[in-house]
Amino acid sequence: MRRWLLALAVMGICVWWWRGDSSSRDGDDHELQAAVLADGFALFDGHRVIELDRKGQQRKQHGFAREDEVRVVGSPSGPLAGFIESKKVRLVRVASGQGGQVFGKSVRLMCDGAATNDERFAIAWLEADDVLWFVHGDTRTKRTDAQAVAAEPIAATTVARKNWCGVASALDQIALFWRDGNRLFIQTCTRKKCSGLPATVKFDSRDTLLGFGCVRDACLLASRDREGRARLQYVTESGSTKWMWNLPIDKLEVAVIGAGENAFAVGYSTDRATQVLRVERNRTITTVWTGPAAAHAPALAWSRDQLLVGHHGGGPALVGFPR
Repeated sequence: MRRWLLALAVMGICVWWWRGDSSSRDGDDHELQAAVLADGFALFDGHRVIELDRKGQQRKQHGFAREDEVRVVGSPSGPLAGFIESKKVRLVRVASGQGGQVFGKSVRLMCDGAATNDERFAIAWLEADDVLWFVHGDTRTKRTDAQAVAAEPIAATTVARKNWCGVASALDQIALFWRDGNRLFIQTCTRKKCSGLPATVKFDSRDTLLGFGCVRDACLLASRDREGRARLQYVTESGSTKWMWNLPIDKLEVAVIGAGENAFAVGYSTDRATQVLRVERNRTITTVWTGPAAAHAPALAWSRDQLLVGHHGGGPALVGFPR
């Protein structure tokens, strides 16, 4: 009898330890983030950053937990994390979690998303004077200054009071987003400056923007209207809408990224399953990956014809995704 009770106790401890370790490992209470590294990928689950090689195998692991919002991107020196600290944006190497570079003067809001692909990385923020800034750098090309992790920040001057902004990769450019009334603005930026006039997209102020991603001259938006209908909306660099497609979802998260020059990857979860789609410019849509249902949309990152899918239903998956 005593041996039986002892075995139950040991089993209970093991189950408790596994669940606790799984919770910290999977971070199922956090939305996952994925980033492209110079020689692989990274996943951030709210508790740690996992470095993966190009076969999807874990290479390194770094504990990194903060209560505030964090944006993780890849750089030649490894994964970087950006966050607001004392009204400034601090960008640090995840491996050390210390030091890094500081940007901004009076930061009030981190922008949604991050730019991360084979070309460039970027994170963006709003200053108290409503000027939208981003700090950026090359993903694979090392700078001569071994201590530097990012290039000088660039500003996109706007006039309206903004309570939301976003940033995404656009191949070798960076795309910035903000909203004003029934309009969504999209501005692309090179390594040196932003375009003169942003594209203006008609976008009902009552609609919810769920996700966004770009290629060099177009973007794909995921949104839900006030009646609960979700859709994908393909817009060109001039702001015109070329087509829409209904999304069979009821959740408020959709992952959208540009994958090369001619396609997007779109991920979402329903009560039945998690889906990842390949969406081409001409509205050809195919399912490339299916997994178990989850509370959050999967995290996506694309690099050299491979798509990383990070999801809470299991380990990361690599999917062939030609450009």
